Amino acid sequence: MSGCAKALDLYANLRPIHALPNIPCRNPNLDMWSFRENTESLYSGLEHEVVPGVVESLKIITEKASTRIARFAFAFARARTARRSRCAQSKHHEDVRWTLSEVL
Repeated sequence: MSGCAKALDLYANLRPIHALPNIPCRNPNLDMWSFRENTESLYSGLEHEVVPGVVESLKIITEKASTRIARFAFAFARARTARRSRCAQSKHHEDVRWTLSEVL
């Protein structure tokens, strides 16, 4: 995360997901948004070299930041009068084990 984004506390990363016009889609009225907490986890930039050639990244997750992004997402849905809201955790690799920080 850049210094400017940290200084401005830009913690929410929003990604719209919509069906494209003139492209066949099972749900042409698709209106979905993805929210990602953007200041913690591997985005915190906390790294150090353990020994030459070995770098360790700290994946910091706090309840405060997790709650803040969840509240932001549900307030966004409420403001858009969404009929349904869902909360999910995304895994970006094949390892299916959940760590404590991923379920916070």
